[in-house]
Amino acid sequence: MSNLLFAARRALFSQPLGMTINILKRKLLPKKAGGQKPAAQLPIDSLYGIDTGGIINASALRTGSASDVHSFGYGASLPSVIRRGIEACPNLDQATFIDMGCGKGLPLAVASEYPFRRIIGVELSPDLCAVARRNAETIAARFPERTRIEIAQDDIIAFDLPAGYVIVYLYNPAYPPLISRLVPRLAEHQARGGKVMVVYYNPACAKFFDREPAFARYFAQHLQFDEAEIAASPLGNTADSVAIWQGIGEPMYPPHPGAEAPIDVVAGGSSGEVRRV
Repeated sequence: MSNLLFAARRALFSQPLGMTINILKRKLLPKKAGGQKPAAQLPIDSLYGIDTGGIINASALRTGSASDVHSFGYGASLPSVIRRGIEACPNLDQATFIDMGCGKGLPLAVASEYPFRRIIGVELSPDLCAVARRNAETIAARFPERTRIEIAQDDIIAFDLPAGYVIVYLYNPAYPPLISRLVPRLAEHQARGGKVMVVYYNPACAKFFDREPAFARYFAQHLQFDEAEIAASPLGNTADSVAIWQGIGEPMYPPHPGAEAPIDVVAGGSSGEVRRV
């Protein structure tokens, strides 16, 4: 399939209309002098000796799966915000951390700083899986006392969640049609007695969790990046939102103050435009 046909299928069947319009505007309108500067290396890459930088278009990550058309592409979330989201969750030592659409594995490296029982990255792209595995091996060699990072090459809507308490991490892994299918799968895990917490960084599809009776809001905040990370922000923003939902079922944890507040998200493909969801 050509890149043009692939982009057309995404525009017709997956990405929101507003995003399609913004992408067309950027392509058709005259570009500003200087253009967008490449993001600096994230401090965590030099600290751990790993490679998680860069932005990769979805067309370069195609696998032949029907889910390709819903892929958001690759871009790294920022460690300071990931840490705040993780630390908002209870009983980390009893949980399995699962990054759905783990890319190169930056959130997995951050998760290794905490006492999770297991740490699993789920990624469809074999190329990204290969990078994530190399990064996981580097972390394991430098920090043998940490929980080992596991990488599963799989579709996020096909992956079988391990039994028990899971903290599922999302950072724009897919467009709405795929997220709408993921939410009931997570709800099924909760219904089978496995506690679910969902940590959603830049929760552009928050509505699917808010509308799902099996989930309740637990946390919502707009979080500032650490000063050292601001230069690495690909869209030039200095903060991102994190929302957390917990599956309804024992145990139920008291929500954080402001958990029901509106959420500001950076609209993908729009040079950092913020919208409220």
